Amino acid sequence: EKFNVDATADHASGYDAMKLALVAIENAKSLDADKISEQLSKISVDAMLGHYEFEESNHTVKAGDGFISVPTAQIQGGKNQLVWPASVATSKYQPQGWLK
Repeated sequence: EKFNVDATADHASGYDAMKLALVAIENAKSLDADKISEQLSKISVDAMLGHYEFEESNHTVKAGDGFISVPTAQIQGGKNQLVWPASVATSKYQPQGWLK
């Protein structure tokens, strides 16, 4: 609203990344990179795109039911609108006229 820009998945993703970093720093009680990294590996945080935890084996964020979902967009009126998940949706899904 402040910048007169429609929200996108990029905004939500950036917000979530900053939240993860700040929680890890707070939990580490330090700015030491090794301590922060250790806290990131243990993190369990709810954010805009879902619940964040990381796989121990490969350090990727867990995905799927109960974790992070990839937002879905639909072009409406010539603009990308997020339609799912509801936590970041900028519009409701609109069935396409060509679908029967």
